[in-house]
Amino acid sequence: MFDFFMSEEKKIQRHQRTLTDRAQQAEEREASVRWLAGHATPVALLALLSRFDMRLEHQLKDTAEKESLYDELVRIGRPVVEPLRAHLKKSRQVTIPLRLLAELEGVETTVGAVIELLEQELKKDDFKPEKKRQLLVWLAEG
Repeated sequence: MFDFFMSEEKKIQRHQRTLTDRAQQAEEREASVRWLAGHATPVALLALLSRFDMRLEHQLKDTAEKESLYDELVRIGRPVVEPLRAHLKKSRQVTIPLRLLAELEGVETTVGAVIELLEQELKKDDFKPEKKRQLLVWLAEG
């Protein structure tokens, strides 16, 4: 109702919060996906990509929502690439985003991106092997 008075940035933040809130109904998260995809600015696309880092307790619903989001991002196409590359640098879950990058940019380009991400991860001081494992699995299977 009061969206009219909100800045675009605030609207994007609100929809991102809805999208990544486990307590929200699936319909509310889907409405936020539609709103963000409809705007398709780099910031809105980055907000959409943040859904891949969140897991729902109910795995079937989580997978269905992520696949629906994946299809929407493929439909948007090229404008997704730069926000996707930025998301991959800070993302904890990279399996679906890498599949999306391969779909949009091709496997060869994605292999180069994975190698860059691995180099970046090796420079980090923390011991969080999950992202490295996902990157290596993607290389082995890709």
